[in-house]
Amino acid sequence: MSPGARWIAGVVATLTGGVLAMVVLIVFAQRATAGRIVNDYYNRASRYDAEIATANASRALGWTTTLTLTTTGGQVCLRDRAGQPLTAHVDLDAAHRAHPGLHVLGGGATDADGCATVPLTLTAGVHDVIITADAGDAHYVATAAREAR
Repeated sequence: MSPGARWIAGVVATLTGGVLAMVVLIVFAQRATAGRIVNDYYNRASRYDAEIATANASRALGWTTTLTLTTTGGQVCLRDRAGQPLTAHVDLDAAHRAHPGLHVLGGGATDADGCATVPLTLTAGVHDVIITADAGDAHYVATAAREAR
């Protein structure tokens, strides 16, 4: 074989090896990322963005809440930025940590002292609670984890 033919064979072999390496890498890359696409990712991202916007708006209000849970209900106290009691409608959504399917909803209005007693029938244990309060045009959302005894 002449030196020119060897060079041509070497270049063809190098190019062929490069193409084969790319094919192998593409196949392995597809297998490695199989199932990583999140179903309904756009709607999930939109809901996440909405939750972040709600949390930022709630933080901007400067309100604070205290929550006490028992197996017969919850007491929520709302205060504004200056520490004054708020008059608002309060809703609680309590989910038991050990049994996430157990959701209990309840609501009530705060009294002059800014506290509302919300009747709930809860199972003893730790609950993740979403507190929603509406006073006029202001909408406040907070989360808490409390144990009901």
